[in-house]
Amino acid sequence: MALRTSCGILEAIVTDALEHKGVSSLAASDAPAGKIADWSFETRLGLAEKLGLIRGGCARLPAVARKYRDIMDAEHESGSTATITERDARTTGQVLKVVMRDLDPGR
Repeated sequence: MALRTSCGILEAIVTDALEHKGVSSLAASDAPAGKIADWSFETRLGLAEKLGLIRGGCARLPAVARKYRDIMDAEHESGSTATITERDARTTGQVLKVVMRDLDPGR
């Protein structure tokens, strides 16, 4: 549950930062077509790093965190649950804090 919460917050704040950056900036950086909300979580993180909105803190995200949206969809369809370790959840929470600091306009 903690990993999903951290990923959801991370996805929301990165999406918001990308939307705030503007369409012209995104287009100039080879962003995919379509709405930002339709992009994969991985694409949003990569583009935010490329644009300098966030630093390389997301490199520490465990694979299960990077694929959390796919895992949630699969769990919903099949009823099974993915194995998420305490370490995965803790690391994801730490990455969230780093990204929040990166996006803080007062830094």
